[in-house]
Amino acid sequence: MHTSPIFIGCQSKSGTSLLRTIIGRHPNIFGGDGFETHWFSQEIIGGDWENNQTQRQKWLKDWYEINDQDYHMLKKTSTSGIDFFDRFMTFCTNREGKKRWLEKTPDNLYHYNLINQNWPDVKFIHGVREFKDIYSSWKANKLGSLKTLTVHDFVQKVRHSYQQIEHLLGRTTENYIETKYEDLVNEPRSAILRVLDFVDESYIDGMENYIGDSDEFSKVKEIMGVESNTSRSLQKPIFTSSVGQWSKILTKDEIVTIDESLGDLREKLGYK
Repeated sequence: MHTSPIFIGCQSKSGTSLLRTIIGRHPNIFGGDGFETHWFSQEIIGGDWENNQTQRQKWLKDWYEINDQDYHMLKKTSTSGIDFFDRFMTFCTNREGKKRWLEKTPDNLYHYNLINQNWPDVKFIHGVREFKDIYSSWKANKLGSLKTLTVHDFVQKVRHSYQQIEHLLGRTTENYIETKYEDLVNEPRSAILRVLDFVDESYIDGMENYIGDSDEFSKVKEIMGVESNTSRSLQKPIFTSSVGQWSKILTKDEIVTIDESLGDLREKLGYK
């Protein structure tokens, strides 16, 4: 068993919330309860990290139920946003009697180098999914930052997000692994065993048997005032109906654009 942190990064709508939820139930791992911290945003570790009044700082404090005294102590003893991040997650991990923490935010892909520099022993899980199915989910759930994005925007966003990790695509190293959404929903036990082996944790019998949970959906609505489609999906048992959904949702032009523009990346990730 290791105490190194675990980061999950992905394209949004890649199914990694399910992965995070399942491995976050491991008795040694803290962080499986749903909140995407966006630690690397300006509000958290950028110039505003000391400002307790930003919206994301308030959500952070409320989500993890940190009292004013402990939150002030963590801020006072931190020397930077990164240091605060590490102290905050370590505090929560210790409070829960666990050994290591997990953080899942899609945009972790953009900050792979920064993560490696600050946590050299990191275990980074890159959640991948057929690009056409990802864009299908974007198109079917025009919410938040995805609301106005076209297929060409999608292609550019994917390309940009892989700038720091393109040399790793299709590989497994001591610090980096890829996990396919299709494997997770079709063969959950095998997928979870592979991830646990990578992060050096033992398998807990039946941990892949996810039957759904409504707690996260309710908590997101209470704290953030929104109904999260991701959390809504997590209310259900594992389902496979969204695999291959692109054939019913995308236009012919959208299919051609993704296959031609991202063909090299699809091949590296094993989607021929």
